[in-house]
Amino acid sequence: MSDFGSSTGSSSSSSTSDLTNGNRGKIKDTMNRGYEEARDQIQQAYGAARQNLRQADSYLRDQMRERPMTAAATAVGIGLVLGMLLSGRRS
Repeated sequence: MSDFGSSTGSSSSSSTSDLTNGNRGKIKDTMNRGYEEARDQIQQAYGAARQNLRQADSYLRDQMRERPMTAAATAVGIGLVLGMLLSGRRS
């Protein structure tokens, strides 16, 4: 009976090792594909964000050229609000 257990154990171990080695390649391929897809999506999102920021920058610069007093008053107002929020209430 002990012979049966040892022969089954070694062939089972060999089969498990073969399955594990076969699965490693599949897992590695799947992970590489996932990595490449994620990288591509991040690059697309980064490109879209850059484009949106360029458009916002262009719009703000145009508005400052067309309405300099409004832009200055807005900047002062934002500065005051941020100053009050960041300074906190000191007695």
